[in-house]
Amino acid sequence: MTFNLSDNGDDLVDGVRFNSRHGDEIRVWAVFERPNDPPRSPKLELTSEPTRVTPKLAELQEAFRRFGLHWDES
Repeated sequence: MTFNLSDNGDDLVDGVRFNSRHGDEIRVWAVFERPNDPPRSPKLELTSEPTRVTPKLAELQEAFRRFGLHWDES
């Protein structure tokens, strides 16, 4: 889905930040893609090197704990 929010042809926003319904301490970002954006938007920047997702990843363990999930190897 793409969004165009503009004023006199100038883009106003590229996304929004909001609190998750799963807890106000959890921040969620929605980044708006524009109709003419390339496959990877130049407006997105890496904040760190990508991390391989494994069952031992602390953030993943926390999400599993919060939402009663588990890792499935099948």
